[in-house]
Amino acid sequence: MKAHWKHLFFLIPLFALAAWCVGCGGDDVPSDFPNSQESSNPQVTNAPASLSARSLSFIVTANQSFAEEFSTSYVIDFETPSTYTLHPSSQNNRQIQDEQGNYTYERVSGRVQLVSSTPVNGRVVDMQMNFITPTSGTAHLSGRNGETQDVVFNQISP
Repeated sequence: MKAHWKHLFFLIPLFALAAWCVGCGGDDVPSDFPNSQESSNPQVTNAPASLSARSLSFIVTANQSFAEEFSTSYVIDFETPSTYTLHPSSQNNRQIQDEQGNYTYERVSGRVQLVSSTPVNGRVVDMQMNFITPTSGTAHLSGRNGETQDVVFNQISP
C-alpha cells in the first residue's frame, strides 16, 4: 500500500500542472475571433466599401515635415476607384497647386496609398484611416522620407 501513496504524491502535482495549463490562455481573445491570427487583423466595420465619388475634408492635428500641399487643411476628391485630386488650402495668401494621382484603398485594413502624378511625379503617401462613423474619423499619414501627419476627416460630398 505504501508504494501506491508514493506514486500518488508524484501524480497530484502533475495533474495540478496539467489542469492549470489547460485553463491558461485565451481569456483576452474575444469569442468571435477563433484564433489569434484573425484577431490581429480586425475588420474596419465603419469603413465604406469604396471611396470613389467621395470628397473628404482633412484637418491637420499634428504635422512633421509634410509637403506644403498637406498644410493645415485640405480636401481630397476620390474621383474614381483609382484616381484622386488633393486641393490644398491656400498658405500665406498664395494658391498652392492641386495634386493629382492614383490611389489604392483596402477597406478591411483602412489603408489608403496615394501616388502623386502631378505636380510631383511618384511621391507616395500611406494613410491609415480609422473610420469612427461611415463618414468621419482620424488618419495617420506617413511619407517615404519619415514625414508623418495626424488628421481628422469628414466626408463633405456626396
